[in-house]
Amino acid sequence: MNQRLQMTWTVAKWEFQRYFKLKDQIIGFVSLLFGAVVGFGAVRLSQSASKVELAVIGASSTFVLPENGHIKLASGEYSEQEWRSLVEERKIDGLLLVSGSSELPWRTELIVRQEPTWLEELRPILQNERMLWQMQAANIAPTTLAQILAPADIQVVTLADRDVSKLDRLVAYGILGAMLITSWIGLAYMMTGITGEK
Repeated sequence: MNQRLQMTWTVAKWEFQRYFKLKDQIIGFVSLLFGAVVGFGAVRLSQSASKVELAVIGASSTFVLPENGHIKLASGEYSEQEWRSLVEERKIDGLLLVSGSSELPWRTELIVRQEPTWLEELRPILQNERMLWQMQAANIAPTTLAQILAPADIQVVTLADRDVSKLDRLVAYGILGAMLITSWIGLAYMMTGITGEK
């Protein structure tokens, strides 16, 4: 039985060394990191390079856009038709028309050449503007609304005095490393099987 276990170990070791090459694993890992960095960098570059210029008509004086956002207000004194012409001529990216009064409901209209990718960034800004408009229409004080919308304060009391131990972290890192190596070895076996068939 001992000899059989030793033979099994020898064959398993030989098979592992046959398919597991440290150089290949390092190349795969570096390639994976390089692809991740290039992909992440391309997304960040495309987002930072595309500043959107938006004209706004009819918004209140409280309407502001975040300074670090992609959308900025277009400057100039033009009529609605002139702003529309600027959108058509691609001199600005869009025109936002805001309307609403005590008699009329809140309404917004966004005029653009094509479906904007930055619409999701504009939605929370307009939602905030709409909330302020409704608050003024209902004569609700800003402090009252802030108290109503404030999240519940939850005080967390832990019974255990210690944080996660170093041993727990080491075990977690070990399991993570084992999962990565297992994935790479599985991919290596798959690729070897594919190339072996050819």
